[in-house]
Amino acid sequence: MVDEVALHDRKHPVVEGTVAWAGVAYDGNLEWIGDARRFVTGFLTQLDQEHRIEVPARAAGVAELVVSELVTNVCKYAPGPCVVNVEVAGSVLEITVWDTNPVLPVVCAPDPGPGNSPARLANRGSGTR
Repeated sequence: MVDEVALHDRKHPVVEGTVAWAGVAYDGNLEWIGDARRFVTGFLTQLDQEHRIEVPARAAGVAELVVSELVTNVCKYAPGPCVVNVEVAGSVLEITVWDTNPVLPVVCAPDPGPGNSPARLANRGSGTR
């Protein structure tokens, strides 16, 4: 881990109306994936303890899955430094992952088969996105 920014109130918001924001930078190894999950879990725990914003267990699980998938993709396709930001604005939990690859990812056709991809889980009417 290179740098970690503690939970902040209304500092460096990406989403208008942000209540809380936190970010962390990683330097480039496979431990990022578990570290990123723990970072998001810690952020959600702090939301509950310091801001009395309770995130439902299902939404927290989806957030951990989404950040795991995003950071895994960084490890596979954009080796190098990575930044994970999480913030809450109203009922929206925004997770942003930045990497150093200048090439945008290619959008693939959706998988028509059954399953629970992170995108499907995140888009089911649970208030997550």
